[in-house]
Amino acid sequence: CLRCGVNVAAHEIPKPKEDPKEAKKAAEAAKAEGKSKAEPKPKLPPEPLLIEKAVALPKETIMARWRALDCKPDQKEWPRLPKDYREVVAWSDLHADMGQNMEHLERLPETPEAVLVLAGDLATNLEIMESGFRLLKEKFGEVFYVPGN
Repeated sequence: CLRCGVNVAAHEIPKPKEDPKEAKKAAEAAKAEGKSKAEPKPKLPPEPLLIEKAVALPKETIMARWRALDCKPDQKEWPRLPKDYREVVAWSDLHADMGQNMEHLERLPETPEAVLVLAGDLATNLEIMESGFRLLKEKFGEVFYVPGN
């Protein structure tokens, strides 16, 4: 996740609920032995959170890039695609910056008669996101993106 960068130790691990009677017995036994039952604290990520590394541009710059894709305020109907397409491909959580996923994208065949609906996480790095979008736009007739989970 963007908080930990797949560092499980950065999250609190849920524990199964204990029977109150059993928990009391265990606490009394530990106290009698002179031990305290302290909860282990989760380790924090050793480096900055991935979201901090991902936002390499000011928010205003990012918003200006996306503004051209917004519908006009006076638009009365949904925009139409410029041509008919034969296929809709839906893909989620591409993670182009993980493993060989970007190489996989580069090997995709060109299918200009297909529309791609891309949802979820594309990448954590804005430069990789942009190159991923450009590559997908070359491979598909149209690309629609819905960010987030």
